[in-house]
Amino acid sequence: MSGNACDGVKWYCWAVFRHFVGESGTWFASSIGTSVRLVEVNLWSTDGNGKPTKAESVFEVVVTKEMCNPFGILHGACAGYLLDYCSVTPLVALGYHNGEDGTGLSQSMNIIYHGAAPIGSKLRIPFFPNKIRRGVLTAVKRDYGASKIVDKCNRFLLRTILGLSYYIVECYRQQQCASGI
Repeated sequence: MSGNACDGVKWYCWAVFRHFVGESGTWFASSIGTSVRLVEVNLWSTDGNGKPTKAESVFEVVVTKEMCNPFGILHGACAGYLLDYCSVTPLVALGYHNGEDGTGLSQSMNIIYHGAAPIGSKLRIPFFPNKIRRGVLTAVKRDYGASKIVDKCNRFLLRTILGLSYYIVECYRQQQCASGI
């Protein structure tokens, strides 16, 4: 797992995620949750005291048949499930590092789909909260020089909006991108 967070923070984030997802077959969609990988956790200090006030987490998962609708496209409910479980990780990272409880609960999700993620697509799901205050999280995709995420091979967008949170899911075809195109 990459990122600038210490190994203890990364391990704790992964342990909390796995706790809520459960082991395969234990409860709702746990077999899907166990296929998700946490690949990066970062912490930044913006208060001048060296105490982290910003965090980012990045997850990856390959779209499988059990995640899809009858058309072989990632089901909307599955997208919501993935985004809901993955979104808590930056808060967990900040909480663990700063000695606070960073877990939370989603109360509202509004998802808008701009493109499809067919079976075999590799989803990259980054979360970067831009404001955290008691009881509220708002998040945006950190600007890496572009506000759009494009399928590396097929050139399509998948943008998702969740209630107070704004997330972008990077999606690209695993089999077509294996050549490094």
